[in-house]
Amino acid sequence: MNSKIIFVTTHVELAMTTFRYHLEVLDFILKDNPEEMQLRINQVLQLAEERINQDIHISPEYIRVKSGELERALRIKDILFIESSATPHKLTVHLFNSQVSYYGTIKDAEDLAPNFFRCHKSFVVNKDHIQSINKKTRELHLTDGETIMCSISAARILSKT
Repeated sequence: MNSKIIFVTTHVELAMTTFRYHLEVLDFILKDNPEEMQLRINQVLQLAEERINQDIHISPEYIRVKSGELERALRIKDILFIESSATPHKLTVHLFNSQVSYYGTIKDAEDLAPNFFRCHKSFVVNKDHIQSINKKTRELHLTDGETIMCSISAARILSKT
């Protein structure tokens, strides 16, 4: 998890305590001047957002997708598979406990991470979450219990890896 700590307090004597507990504090803001305090809070929140976005942007552990007006960072290891939607050029990312839709192509989804594999014309699977392959029914069983379709050639390739 990526988070930033900001202390807003009237107890200046506690500032040194953060070092004792080895906390990575972004700022320590005193409440003694309300106008300055509000300005500093706004500045440090903007800085925190910039740093979190920068960390996620350069991290190979995340992909970024634009869902509606929001740009979301999704951890690759939490992605089970990506599927085409009935809506043209719309994809649905299936995570363990949620789904996120965004506009893109299934072809491009395969290139989002090295462990993604296009197993069907409508599915890109995260190979780390394949529990078993049924060549007879052409299905992949995933670690969360879901089952998705797989082409014959993709099943052959996945069986060898």
